Amino acid sequence: MSNTILALSDNRSEKTITPLERVSEETYCVDVSAIDGTLKRVHRIVSRSLPILHRKEIDAVLVAGNGFTAILAFLLSELFSLPLIYRLGGDPYQVEKGKLHDKREEGISEYLVYLIFYKITIFILERSTGVVVVSTKLKMDLEERVPVNDDQIKVVRVPLDESLLESNRTRSSDRTSVLTVTNLDFEEKFRGVKKSLDAVASVLEENPEVEYRVAGGGKYFSSLRRHVDSEYPSDVQARIDLLGYVDDVSREYHSSDVFLYLSYLDGYPNVVLEAMLCNLPVVTNADFGMKEQVTDGATGFLVDISDDGEIERRLTELIDDPEKREKMGKEGHSKVRTENSHERVGEQLMTAVDEIVREDRSSISKE
Repeated sequence: MSNTILALSDNRSEKTITPLERVSEETYCVDVSAIDGTLKRVHRIVSRSLPILHRKEIDAVLVAGNGFTAILAFLLSELFSLPLIYRLGGDPYQVEKGKLHDKREEGISEYLVYLIFYKITIFILERSTGVVVVSTKLKMDLEERVPVNDDQIKVVRVPLDESLLESNRTRSSDRTSVLTVTNLDFEEKFRGVKKSLDAVASVLEENPEVEYRVAGGGKYFSSLRRHVDSEYPSDVQARIDLLGYVDDVSREYHSSDVFLYLSYLDGYPNVVLEAMLCNLPVVTNADFGMKEQVTDGATGFLVDISDDGEIERRLTELIDDPEKREKMGKEGHSKVRTENSHERVGEQLMTAVDEIVREDRSSISKE
């Protein structure tokens, strides 16, 4: 029988809360992702969690969040002597340091507040009973940093966005369209798009019927615009469309032919799953969680991010072969529908929690 879980989430609840609710009646979820204001979030977590902990036989606290959500999860687990399990979508040691650098530029007060919460988050993570991460690469990185047994760090993927299935494929152009979707608030992703542009520019020069679209906003968007304006000839620029933030990204997926995603820092990017769900072959670098998402030669191509020639060759191969694009797109769609369904992820989360709790109880009984 599965353990009974109290799950707290403050961000993208569909990644953790929804899968658990799909498969388990033994999970009590408190989701504050839609609530604005720290005090309101704290009140919701406390007012919902305490009655559950007093009335139900809870076996573990699972937290998917940081800041006050992580603090409250830690305090509740300590107060009720329960294992605390941390769900991570990325490497906090790397991602949060990048954000700290940004906060320093905003001002000393913003920097100090963020620094305090960063230190608290790391403190809580390093005192967790177990950790559930999204990729094998992230597990390997954390094994060197987080002082828990390696078998207490579990890998569970993220679920796909089922709403993308509601859209139909549309065409806004007769050109073959290469698409990138990214978050330009991160320098490493910005650098990845610049690398993509260098490779794509050569493809565009050789193929006048190809276009490249980049969807995604953020603080590096203006820098990306300047890069395009200064680095590429006008005929190439004319077929590079920097869309910025896009409200309906599903339309972009369904009107594209190839998905290109290069990044110098990532966990297990949603955009790759989304592209595969929308029947797009994916060209991505063989790093981070991407190499676990894409099956090289079957659902797309894994490339060396430092090799412009290889990136160009793989893009050209897909551009020139519609049948290969279609076959790889179908393979990718089938792969994510199976491996990243909410039910599959929910079952894996429950199994991960059960194994962490069982190992924790075993270690306590041996003491």
